[in-house]
Amino acid sequence: MLYFELKKIFTNRRILICMVVLLIGVHLFSGYQSLQQEWTASEYKQLHERLDQLPTQDRMAFLKESFDKSEYHLRVNDTQADVSYYTDTYGLAWMEAIQKQKNEVFFSRQVLKQVEKEEQNRIGYDRFRKGIKKQYALNHKVSIFQKKEDPFVGQRAVKTMDAYETLNITMPASIKGSYGIEQLLSQSYLDIALLLFLVFLFYEYVVREEEHQQLSYMQLTKHGRLAYYMIKIVALWFTCSFFIFLTSFTLWIQESLLYGFVDLSACIQSIPFCMRITKAYSIL
Repeated sequence: MLYFELKKIFTNRRILICMVVLLIGVHLFSGYQSLQQEWTASEYKQLHERLDQLPTQDRMAFLKESFDKSEYHLRVNDTQADVSYYTDTYGLAWMEAIQKQKNEVFFSRQVLKQVEKEEQNRIGYDRFRKGIKKQYALNHKVSIFQKKEDPFVGQRAVKTMDAYETLNITMPASIKGSYGIEQLLSQSYLDIALLLFLVFLFYEYVVREEEHQQLSYMQLTKHGRLAYYMIKIVALWFTCSFFIFLTSFTLWIQESLLYGFVDLSACIQSIPFCMRITKAYSIL
């Protein structure tokens, strides 16, 4: 019965047209948002390629110096600008080298801030692991964790400590650019598209059948009313899930082509990443 209900949905031309129109609309909004940024996707990928060539401990310093280069390049022709910071930090030779690079394209401040935020999230792995170890050490000093004779409290406490001790979170060597996934999981127009599709699907699949007396006919059969309604609910759920998967998957491809493909396991393990987009991440 479920097969015929799903077949009824996916052979309905109006539902398929609605799905395609919303899918195209979501991609157009996503592309328009990318064009509205103050930095390009190619610049973002180029910066990550430069970072991947550096040792882990030098990446934050490289981002800071790149930001200062961009800032100083804007002040070269400003005779009233205070450049004492650059003189004290990098020296005159560094400043003269930048003055000679007038035609060089420096990384924009916006893309540097974005990548710096991603690098801080990567460093957050190590902080999270150290926090777990610190919590484990503190638990040893709490009396409730030392009551091993108590079958409920003591054993639970010991198991909790064992879980802390065996937990192993490894920090990735590179984030590979997570902006594309951040965009995918934080866009409100995905929710709007799903709501519009659900409303149209309910009208086309339920209301129109009620208008043609099909639902009324099923209510007259033995045990038909509850079973038929449950099957329709499952069919609606499956269709909406398929629509979410289709839009998310195609958007992931689009964003990944723009900003680079990312290992999804890195985002799943990243506590700071999940904290920024908790609702959208949970829904996906």
